[in-house]
Amino acid sequence: MADEESSVSARGVGQEEPEPRMQHQPDATERLTALMTQYMEFQMARPVRGTTLHEQFMKLNPPEFMGATDPLVAEEWLKKLDTIFEVMEVTSEQKLTLATFMLRGEARNWWESMRRMQPEGVPVSWQRFVEIFNDQYFPRIYRMQKEEEFMSLKKRTMSIVEYEEKFIALSRFAPEMVRTEELKCRRFEHGLDWQIRSRVAMFELNIYSELVNKSKIAEREVMEFQNRRENFKKRRFDSGAGPSRQKSTDVTATVVQSRAQTDARSAGPGSSRGGGNSRGRGSWRPPARPNTAQSGTTGGIICYRCGVEGHMVRDCPMPWVDKCYQCGQPGHIARHCTQGPVAVSSVGSAVERGRDCHIPNLNQHN
Repeated sequence: MADEESSVSARGVGQEEPEPRMQHQPDATERLTALMTQYMEFQMARPVRGTTLHEQFMKLNPPEFMGATDPLVAEEWLKKLDTIFEVMEVTSEQKLTLATFMLRGEARNWWESMRRMQPEGVPVSWQRFVEIFNDQYFPRIYRMQKEEEFMSLKKRTMSIVEYEEKFIALSRFAPEMVRTEELKCRRFEHGLDWQIRSRVAMFELNIYSELVNKSKIAEREVMEFQNRRENFKKRRFDSGAGPSRQKSTDVTATVVQSRAQTDARSAGPGSSRGGGNSRGRGSWRPPARPNTAQSGTTGGIICYRCGVEGHMVRDCPMPWVDKCYQCGQPGHIARHCTQGPVAVSSVGSAVERGRDCHIPNLNQHN
């Protein structure tokens, strides 16, 4: 009964809707064709055993490894293989087969010796291969050194671009220090110099890319400021250093000339030191040493204190007495003097007035 109803229904559908059936037939064919195409592409991309897997692997240009003393070379080889394996979506067993196939020379000898050392019947996994490979060509002591280098990394004379490249290269050796975006930003800021760090730290950026961009902008501003300062110093030196030196020289020459003129006026008659009109402030000072040619002597030594020829001041037996700057007489100073200024023409006249002031006879010393 059910079969009859289904057949009737089928006939009824066929009789009542012939046109829609003919219209949907091309659409179904197209969908089937598309599905078959996708399936074929999937089968071609899917790695299979045997030659097909090897051919797909070799088409991606995998690098060979012949052994190296530089640990970074070994690390780079593993990184390239991991990238290829991620594209191919191979299993761990296939990774080991393909990776060991690319070993050459000393590296091949090392792998064969390590494989013989493994327990019999126990296959080597991909994780185990990576461990023993790193122990041989990428040792832990080297990774620790790189970690310490990352911890002490500073920008110093590097540009922001160079510093950022080295920061990324060394950060993989200390993953715990950059496990979050915020920690990564703080570590990057820590290595900047204070001129750049002071300009970006105020923003408290927690996105690494934004922090790098801000640091580049701050670096450009710092360099522009330094260039302007250097240009200003250079212009100031070129335009003002010569006149400044000349001005300093002129001032020094003027001071020396002024002092020379002051000394000359002080030594001459009528000066404040030799009996001028200015009021004295201290004890009497001896006149300048007379010229023997002008004083009429034939060449002796005259004492500055007593004016007697034949000895110097240090050998003079006469005591030092205060004398007036104006009249030249002892016993008082210029501000107490009752006489006007008297010009002293020679040492002899001053000595003669000294005799009138009851000074002992100075000629008795000869």
